[in-house]
Amino acid sequence: MRPDERAPHQRPTERYDDRARPDPKLRSDWRGSPAQRHRPRLGPVLAVLAGWLALSGLGLLPAPFAALGQPPVPQALAAIFVLVAIALGHWTAVRLRRPEPGSWRFMALPALYLPVFAALIGWLGAPPLTTLLAIAVIMGCVALSEELMFRGLMFPALRRGMGLWPAAWLTTLVFALVHMGNALLSGDLPAAVVQAVASIPTGFLMLALRLRTGSLLPAILFHFAWDLGTFGIGFSELLYHAETGAPSPLGAGLGLWFPLIFVLPNAAFALWLLRPSVRGKMPGDPGRVSSEGNSDRDQ
Repeated sequence: MRPDERAPHQRPTERYDDRARPDPKLRSDWRGSPAQRHRPRLGPVLAVLAGWLALSGLGLLPAPFAALGQPPVPQALAAIFVLVAIALGHWTAVRLRRPEPGSWRFMALPALYLPVFAALIGWLGAPPLTTLLAIAVIMGCVALSEELMFRGLMFPALRRGMGLWPAAWLTTLVFALVHMGNALLSGDLPAAVVQAVASIPTGFLMLALRLRTGSLLPAILFHFAWDLGTFGIGFSELLYHAETGAPSPLGAGLGLWFPLIFVLPNAAFALWLLRPSVRGKMPGDPGRVSSEGNSDRDQ
C-alpha cells in the first residue's frame, strides 16, 4: 500500500517546526512580555502632553477665536486628541478595559462622597438643572482627557524606567502642576495653588484605583463624580453669595484650608489601596522594563 493510500488514522502526523510558530511575546495585550507590549515611551508621551496642554488652553485665545475656548470645546478636543494618539500608537497599556473581577468594591469609599456632595449642594442652593447638565458634560470631558493623559499614558511611560512609587509620585506631581495653569484662566493665583495642592491626594487615589482594579475606568468614573461634585458646590456657593450677599458658610473660618482638609480621606484611602505594592504585583502595574527587555512583573 502506498503512503498516500493509507487510512487517515494511519497517516503519519505532520511535523511542525517550533521556530515557525509565532512568538507569544509579540502579543500586544498584558499577557505578553513588557518589552513587546504596546506600552508608550516617555518621548512620545511628552509630545502628546504638549498637544494636550495646547488644546486644554484654548480658553486663552484672543477675542476673534474666543468661541474655541468656550467649554466644553477645549476639554472635548483634548480628550479626542489623546484617544487618537492612543489608537495610532496602539498603546494598550492605557488599560481601557473592564476592571478585575471583584475590584469594584474599591469604589466604596469614593462613592460615599456622592451623598455628601448632594447634601452640600442642596444646603447652599442647587443651581438650575440645565447648569448642572452643562457642568456634567464639561467634567466628563475633563475626567476622560486627564485620566487618559496622566494615569493612562504618563504613568506607564514613567514606569518603564523607574520603580512604582517614584513613577506614581512623579505622575501625581505633574498632574498637580498642570492645575497651576488655571491661574492663567481665572487670574486667581492663591486659588490655583490650593487646587493644585488638593489635586495631589485625589490624583494619587485615582492612580491607586487604576493599580488595584487593573483598569482606568474606575479612575475616570471617580474623577468625573469628584469634579461634578466639587464644581457643583463651587457654583452653589456663587449663587448663595449672589442671593444673600454673604460669603458661603461652607468651611467658615477655614478659608482656603477647607479644600485641603476635604481631600485628606482620599490620601488615606490611596495609601490603604497601595498596601499590596509592598508584597508584590498589582493588576494595573505594568512593571519596570530592564535593559534586557524584561519586566519586574514577569519575575
